[in-house]
Amino acid sequence: RVCVDPNQLCGRCRFCRGAEGHFCTHMVGIGTTVHGGFAEYCAVPVSQIHRIADTTSFAEAAMAEPLSCCLHGIDLCDVRPADTVLVIGCGMIGLLMIQLAKLAGAAQVIAVEPNETARAHALRLGADCCIDPTRGDPAEALRQFGAPRVTKVIECVGRPETMMQAVDLAGARATVMFFGLTAPAETIAIRPFALFKKELTLKSSYINPYTQQRAVDLIDGKRIDVHSMVTRTAPLAELPEILANPALRRGKV
Repeated sequence: RVCVDPNQLCGRCRFCRGAEGHFCTHMVGIGTTVHGGFAEYCAVPVSQIHRIADTTSFAEAAMAEPLSCCLHGIDLCDVRPADTVLVIGCGMIGLLMIQLAKLAGAAQVIAVEPNETARAHALRLGADCCIDPTRGDPAEALRQFGAPRVTKVIECVGRPETMMQAVDLAGARATVMFFGLTAPAETIAIRPFALFKKELTLKSSYINPYTQQRAVDLIDGKRIDVHSMVTRTAPLAELPEILANPALRRGKV
């Protein structure tokens, strides 16, 4: 009973030897650069597997890889006790970030999410407040909630408009994490004066260097709820239809 870290490092290049293996020049991505994902069975190198507890379901274990990516992102954010963390987007990644921010000691975790169902889920998983950005200015909603200075903003949508919103909602000396993945050609327009005036730090996060075992430990220990994120189980034959559904990108399924 195992789960798989899909990113196999060469262990020989300059990045691997310098403990920056996620930039490995010969990385093999199981299911991305080689076959192995979305199959009933696949063979992977033993170096890429992690044992899971008998009390962890396979559905929960499948969430270890996205959780490991979130762990790298939350590490880079350096969330500290008493921080006020704003998470933009409450899809699966945003819900994981909310829980990790709470575990890291954040005094308040505030979510920005237009989908009512996702907002309710965020509240169940520990968000202190959820803002619907379609019903007014999120900055005004923050003021009405009485939130102190937002010290960390984690953008989990991957759209230019929400990335710009992250900069706008960040407080003085805040860290803004662009975690959501955009299309490669996307660009954003940021006013440098806004960065200067608030002395912001912009960060990004790439895959999951050395965090998979920590993710497994959190899931095995029931410290992170991934079970509630599984909405249904679909047969493999339905996968092309599911991925082609435009409602996925709109967050409606």
